[in-house]
Amino acid sequence: MWSCPRFPTKGAILAELFDAYVEENLIQPTFIYDYPVENSPLAKRKPEDPAFTERFEYFIAATEFGNAFSELNDPIDQKGRFERQVAERKAIEPDCKAQVDYDYVNALEYGLPPHGRPGFRCGSPGHAAHRQRLHPRCSAVPHDAPGI
Repeated sequence: MWSCPRFPTKGAILAELFDAYVEENLIQPTFIYDYPVENSPLAKRKPEDPAFTERFEYFIAATEFGNAFSELNDPIDQKGRFERQVAERKAIEPDCKAQVDYDYVNALEYGLPPHGRPGFRCGSPGHAAHRQRLHPRCSAVPHDAPGI
């Protein structure tokens, strides 16, 4: 069932509606693309519509099998997204250890080269934990978290 998110941005509302009403019906192989910028903190904005990002996920049998995006390389935009994400997380959970990864932002300022990797995942028992930790709709993860 759908519930209004704590921070009701356009992206958060779309994510809740998608999870509640759409994802379970994606039986045939399906690509979902052009995610709202609020849901994609590491993806580059679309030049023709900066409210959306160059990102897609693919689903088969109501299961997400992959996530791909054009990597954001604008340090000012990246810093702003990280700061907003951490502030929202701390508003929900004041004692959380989430923090902005300023070392990453600094590396972008110096010209960090793209460092993408394939995003293929299988629906295994570890998939749920992986999605909880890395999916853009989930909470901010501290930059020193294990496995990051």
